[in-house]
Amino acid sequence: MSGYVMPYAYHLENDGTLDPEAKSRCDKALRIAGDDQQTRIMLAAGLQKYAHERGAESLAQAAETYLKTKKWPQRKIHVSAEGFNTVTETAVFYRVISQHCFIDCFRAVTTSWWHVPRVWFVCKIIFKPYRMPRIYAAPTTLGFSILAYNILREC
Repeated sequence: MSGYVMPYAYHLENDGTLDPEAKSRCDKALRIAGDDQQTRIMLAAGLQKYAHERGAESLAQAAETYLKTKKWPQRKIHVSAEGFNTVTETAVFYRVISQHCFIDCFRAVTTSWWHVPRVWFVCKIIFKPYRMPRIYAAPTTLGFSILAYNILREC
């Protein structure tokens, strides 16, 4: 079955590569897409100014580079680097799904487990009344203080 899986972006290292949290989200997307020849991984995060400060074109481009190091084929990557937060990444994902995906296609997103409530809420609003994507939780790599801050920020 054809479809799309979108890992939500996180941060970049100072050299422009994905940080461990972003890698965890991409790795989860790779596991979900698996060997399905029709499923593409979609990357929607731009944040070009932030990315340029770290030597990357965009968060999506950094994720694309990471996926290629994992031997994910270029033809199975869809880049629309327009998002700059959870809401806008979800809106870009919705637009792409609406344009390129049939009603019954597979749609999923991956994020860190602590970010799932926000993603669920945003998807519920944006995808209504259409079928929401499946939401998969990736393990977190964050230390306690950063994790606590992020969880409190989600409330």
